[in-house]
Amino acid sequence: MKYAIINGQRAEPTKATKGTCPACGSEMIAKICNTKVDHWAHKSKQNCDLWWENETAWHREWKNCFEIEWQEFVHKDEATGEIHIADVTTPHSREQGRC
Repeated sequence: MKYAIINGQRAEPTKATKGTCPACGSEMIAKICNTKVDHWAHKSKQNCDLWWENETAWHREWKNCFEIEWQEFVHKDEATGEIHIADVTTPHSREQGRC
């Protein structure tokens, strides 16, 4: 995950920081390493998004083509409680009810 919540703001990971998952509210830890893109991970090692996939450097660069506010948009199904964090959701797709 590219963003976690720190002090009420979306933030990218930095060394030795902790944040909160924007989808489920669980504690997140920053993962800074040389072999993968910097990212946030759930401290409990359990992911709240059943559709979650590892993110490559190419994937991260693709997301960076979009506005920050459009990246990692949380969708929650009110009927089932299922959470999905869409890579990108534009204002147009939110108006149309699509992600």
